[in-house]
Amino acid sequence: MRLIGLTLAALLAAAGMASAQVAAPLLNPTPPVFSAPNNPAVLIWDAPSRVAAQLARLTIDAPPGTRFADGTSRGLLGAAVGEYVAAGAAVQRLHLDADASAGGGSIQIDSSTVDLAAQIASVVSLGVGQERSKLMDTTVGGSGVPQEETLPVAGFTVRLANIFYVGGAGGTVKFSRGPASYDRRVRRLGVAVLDMAKDGGVHLEVYRERKAPAGAIDDGSDTKGLSAEVIWGSILLGYLARSVDKANDSGILTGTNKIAAVSLGWVPQARLSIVLTGARDELRDPAGTATGRFSTREVGAAWKF
Repeated sequence: MRLIGLTLAALLAAAGMASAQVAAPLLNPTPPVFSAPNNPAVLIWDAPSRVAAQLARLTIDAPPGTRFADGTSRGLLGAAVGEYVAAGAAVQRLHLDADASAGGGSIQIDSSTVDLAAQIASVVSLGVGQERSKLMDTTVGGSGVPQEETLPVAGFTVRLANIFYVGGAGGTVKFSRGPASYDRRVRRLGVAVLDMAKDGGVHLEVYRERKAPAGAIDDGSDTKGLSAEVIWGSILLGYLARSVDKANDSGILTGTNKIAAVSLGWVPQARLSIVLTGARDELRDPAGTATGRFSTREVGAAWKF
């Protein structure tokens, strides 16, 4: 189903390093399936260094109550964070097999991110990176040809009073599907509070991402998101929410995604962390009628150095 594949591709293409958001890093050290838009400059604030992995089970009902497809997502992440410079990379593969009653076929999305960041005077950070994603959709209604996005991205953050963060990032996406290709702008802006202590921490963030349409072959999007996390002792509680409005090149609304994720985990300051996440994404048409629902059950593990 073309709409399902494009929606998943758009959500994954917006996600970068697992803990990097637009203004400040997530407290969750593991890579969730649907994270937030990425700002490479955030990575410098994301100590300590770590490696992490994710495994998730996904199901799709389209329409809700009718099974369309199910499958898995696997992700790996590595981040080396020093006092003044940081580097990281993440890869993810999502594969779904459509139910025979839905006509069969499959959806596969491969995505990757590479980030570099540097700190200036303990207040400002600058970062550059590259995000890539590739979608192949052979389900009924799918295009059957590869869809690819490549985004060289640059960003900044400013830290005030050691707890307030403002960040922004942007770039030009090279979008292609078969012989058709377009360039389109992506802009991201966020503000956050990140307060870490020896026995815990708090992270609150709101952000926005705007992506221009790719001519007539893909809609643009306006994403608004919220992250709220707390660590008490070594227990992590997290809630992430996103609303994605999609519109065509005439500015007409074509659909909306409402995404929510809840995480619970054991996250000590060093060594092994384990996080469980459940997420749901509901796709609605312009009239507000639910046309699809994604659900994930995820387990993530990280080793901090």
